[in-house]
Amino acid sequence: MLDIEAGGAKKLENHQNFAKAFRYADYTAVMASIKANDSRLKTALELKRAEFDSEFGKSPLWSVLFALYELRRDVDIDEVICHLRDPVPGYLHGRWNE
Repeated sequence: MLDIEAGGAKKLENHQNFAKAFRYADYTAVMASIKANDSRLKTALELKRAEFDSEFGKSPLWSVLFALYELRRDVDIDEVICHLRDPVPGYLHGRWNE
């Protein structure tokens, strides 16, 4: 969807079709604007921690976007790394075996 937006598409229908194609139930949680010809996704800074409980909040992409949000808010880097690491089961095991 970011690629589509980068190309200048701003129709809400594009976002709705994308959400349907990927079976993403509540796409409005990640939308900054749902105006018909001016729709867009939220930036990392517009996403909030409260959205962690949403369907999107369980994805690795959410963790990366939230880390960017925290870094912008001057959260301690060790805490940010924990927030990136903790949601990934077996992260340390996989990391040491590479």
